[in-house]
Amino acid sequence: FTDSVIIYRKNIRYIPYLKEIDFKKDQTNEFLINKEKFYVITGGLGGIGSEIAGFLLEKFSVKLLLLGRTPLNEFSEDKKKILNSLKSLGKEVIYQDIDITDQLKLKSIFEQSKKTFNTSTINGIFHLAGMRDQKLLKDETKKSMFNQINAKVIGAFALYDLIKDDKKTLFINFSSVNGFFGGVNAALYSAANSSLESLTNHMRNDGLSNSYCLNWSMWN
Repeated sequence: FTDSVIIYRKNIRYIPYLKEIDFKKDQTNEFLINKEKFYVITGGLGGIGSEIAGFLLEKFSVKLLLLGRTPLNEFSEDKKKILNSLKSLGKEVIYQDIDITDQLKLKSIFEQSKKTFNTSTINGIFHLAGMRDQKLLKDETKKSMFNQINAKVIGAFALYDLIKDDKKTLFINFSSVNGFFGGVNAALYSAANSSLESLTNHMRNDGLSNSYCLNWSMWN
C-alpha cells in the first residue's frame, strides 16, 4: 500500500482524498448571510479580512465587529484608512483589539457589542486570525510555534466555545491548502490549518451544521 494515511474503523479501510465539486449541481437557493444582522470577523483589518468586511457591508448592510491584535492608538496610516473606508460603507462597524484566546475578554466584547447593536444573537463568525512564519521545523522555537498555533487554533476553540449552544450560527474558518498538502518551511502553519479542518468537522458533528472550513490557495 502506498497511501501515507490509513484509518481502519470497524474493519473498513479509509484514506483521505480530494473530491471535485460541481458547484452548479450542488448550489441551493439558501444563502447563509442575512441582511442587517450581526457578524464577527477576526483578523478583520488584514488584507483578506478587510475584503470580506467590505463585501458584507456593501451587499448585506451587516452590523460588524472587527477583531484584531493592534490597539487603535497604534494603527498605521494604512490601517486607519482601511477602517475609515469600512465605516463609510456602514454605520454599524466596531473595532476591538484583543488576544482572541482570552475567552473572558472575548465574551465581554461579544456581550457589549450585542447591546450596541441591539441584538441578542451573533449570526456569524469569520475566523481569519493567524500568522505564518516560514522556517524549517528544526529552526522553530517555542515562541514561534506558539505564535502560529495560538490565534488560529486556540482562538478558534475560544470562539466556538462561546457560540456552541446556538446551533444556527454561521462559522467559517479560513484555512489553507497547506493543511492538506503541507509545504516547505510551513510545518507549523500546515499543522494549524489541519487542526481547523478537524475542529470544523467536530463542530458539524456537534450540531453546528453551518460550520465550514475554506482551504484557500494564494490570494492576489
